[in-house]
Amino acid sequence: MFENKRFVITGAAGYVGQALMLKLAHSGAEVIATDMHTRIDNQEICSSYYQCDLADLTQVDILGKKIASQEGIVDGFVHSASLVGTSNTVGWTGDFLSQKVQTMELAYRVNSLSGISLIQNLMQNFSLAEQPSIVLVSSIYGSLGIQWDLYEGTSMSSALGYGMSKAALEQAAKYLATALGPKIRVNCVAPGGLWRDQPQLFVDRYTTRTVLKRMGTEEDVVQGIEYLLSENSRYITGQTIMIDGGWSVC
Repeated sequence: MFENKRFVITGAAGYVGQALMLKLAHSGAEVIATDMHTRIDNQEICSSYYQCDLADLTQVDILGKKIASQEGIVDGFVHSASLVGTSNTVGWTGDFLSQKVQTMELAYRVNSLSGISLIQNLMQNFSLAEQPSIVLVSSIYGSLGIQWDLYEGTSMSSALGYGMSKAALEQAAKYLATALGPKIRVNCVAPGGLWRDQPQLFVDRYTTRTVLKRMGTEEDVVQGIEYLLSENSRYITGQTIMIDGGWSVC
């Protein structure tokens, strides 16, 4: 499907990033991957790999200029990098008063602004492609409220900065679709909960609220991204596609 196509993927070491990288490479594409780690699994299938901490926008700008000058035509860009938060990220989750705006700003840099910076730097590369497509990876929490009872009795929580930074991507897709069209299409995918060995109590609560009665997988998300990158979606732009098993319609 993607022979002789070249795609840039951020967050290539993440669950979705790795699955997408493998999918595109096995479909004949050249993959230009980037992540904050020095090496990633399956790095040998990348045509190029760049290490970059997307929280540092100066690094991101340098990365964008490097890719632009070294890689030539870029047929598609997928911003799958995301700050989801870890136990040692101070001020990320907890009750509202415990969450720090400095950590929310970090989420914006990684989840939103770094992707915009790379798109700006790659505009000339996109212009060389026949039907370039950009896909931004959002979340159901970019447009839906939190159901707090999902987390009761578990160590899990939700972060305001995560939802806000993902919502920014959905607005960016609308803005960029109108600003860069008709040459470049820009869309979002918004995954629902993906199974990551969460506590069974959470899984049971979550799955009962989806139409398809299960949590999502990386492959579910990758299929949607692949569609939006392909010519099969040539009349779709400025949209956010919910990949949530029907969560958002219940």
